[in-house]
This record gives sequence, C-alpha cells and structure tokens, in this order.
Amino acid sequence: RAGRVGTGMGGASGVGLRDRRGSAVAGVPVVFSPAIGGGSMNPATTSTGSDGTASTIWTLGPGAGIHAMLAVAAGVKDTVYFTATATAGRAAALVASVGNNQTAGAGTPVAVAPAVRVNDALGNPVAGIVITFTVSSGGGTASGTTATSNASGIAAVGSWVMGSLPGTNTLTASAPGLPSVVFSATAAAAPVVAAVTPQPLVPGSAFVISGTGFAPTVAGNTVRVSGVTATVTAATTTQLTATVPCVPSGTVPVVVTSAGAVGGAAMATLTGLTRALAVGQAYVAPSNTASR
Repeated sequence: RAGRVGTGMGGASGVGLRDRRGSAVAGVPVVFSPAIGGGSMNPATTSTGSDGTASTIWTLGPGAGIHAMLAVAAGVKDTVYFTATATAGRAAALVASVGNNQTAGAGTPVAVAPAVRVNDALGNPVAGIVITFTVSSGGGTASGTTATSNASGIAAVGSWVMGSLPGTNTLTASAPGLPSVVFSATAAAAPVVAAVTPQPLVPGSAFVISGTGFAPTVAGNTVRVSGVTATVTAATTTQLTATVPCVPSGTVPVVVTSAGAVGGAAMATLTGLTRALAVGQAYVAPSNTASR
C-alpha cells in the first residue's frame, strides 16, 4: 500500500483470529503499534469482535519511505506486519541547499553553483518541481536558469557570474506558489600588487608582496611566480608572505589571485640558487619546490 506522509491510509487495517477449527474467536485484546517510520493507530488497542476481527486506522509517520505497523493478539505467538510506502506531500517550501554567501572576483563565476531543495510541509524532499533562477542585483549573469528538482528535492543553477563591479550580487530562486529564496554573493575587486621584496628573488627563500585587495587568510590567496605556485605562509589584506618556488632565472611575473579575483602581473627579478659543493657532495632540492 502507499499513502502520503502524515495522512491516514485509506480504509481500516485489520487482522482476523481463528481457533484450530477455523472458528472466529471474539474478545481477544489486540495491540497495533508502529514498527518502522512512526505514525499512529486509532485505536491502538482493541479487541476482536464476534467475527474474530480487529481493525485500526493507520496514520503514516512524517518521513517518506517504508513504514511498518505490527499487530499482536494476547496469547497468540504470531505477529502480523503491515507495510506501506509513504510518499512526500505537496511542495511547501524552498530552502537554500548550497552556494549562499560566497565571494568571487568581479566578472568571474562563484565556485559553487547555488542550489535549492524543495520540501513538503514535513521537510521531505519533493521531486519534479520546476525552479527558475533570476539574477536580481549586481549586474551578473546566470546560465541554466531553469532546473527541475531531482529525487533528493535538489535543483541547481548552471552557473552564476558576478557583475563587473565590486559589491553585493543576488540571485533569486522561485517556483509557482512557493516563497522565493535569495542567494547573496560578494564580487571582489582584483588584488593590486604594489611591490615585491626583496629582489632578486631566490628559490626557497621568503618574499613579501605588498598591495591591496588581498584575502585576509592564507587559504584565500594564490601566488604564482612565472606560472608556478608559491606557498603562501602569511596573509593580511595588504601584505602576503610566500616562499619562492624553483623557476628559471630572469625577469618573472608575480600574479596574485584573491577570493577568485586575478590581479595583474607584477614583474620581479629572480636569480638562481648558487651552492658550493665539495667533490662527491650532492645537493637535494627541498621537496616543496618545483623542479625545472
């Protein structure tokens, strides 16, 4: 059998009690109780009638999936199980699933495509609901703006690109008859490198990048020297400290990416690392530098 969550199954669910000769047995207490999925029985306790039967109205629990009810008669070893599949109710709410409150560079997409979950009144996912995503402020763009909720109730926009100016961007997810969900993201200005010190840069040594628009955490910044990633060891909004990677000597570009926004290249001088080795001595480059 099947029914919607939180609702009564159509008609009564009952058991019959017979003796060894097949005759109805009246007046035997029978207890109905939930085995899987919760729910309620009305009545939960009753007795067999003159025809040997006892019945109850089974109301399914709040969760979608398999539900079970058991019936036990006093003095009888056998237990009778009833099963039913509870399906989600009508769509009642949209909730943000992933992708809210992100930061990305102006004119670049957010890292995680925003997605909503469609729920029924009891919080179960509802499939098959068409969701429309609309850029509502910030001047950005979106692709894949129409999506249908899947079996988990999830519908996601294809991509969301921030507007060209720094500031707040919003994206609205809506469906007919349901309250909308608004996603917010911050479009960050591209970082600006004012100075790279000391110079010349030496592979394996620390160097400092001064400027503006850097992310305040180490994880929020990526530094590349001549295309090779340098390990960032400290960060503020105006200064980054990193370790020079192993790259060829010469004039090299230093590029900072902060919160997804890519800054312009600053040129710096890099010199090779010179070491004096005795006859037969070997030098092993540090494992955290890239070989060229």
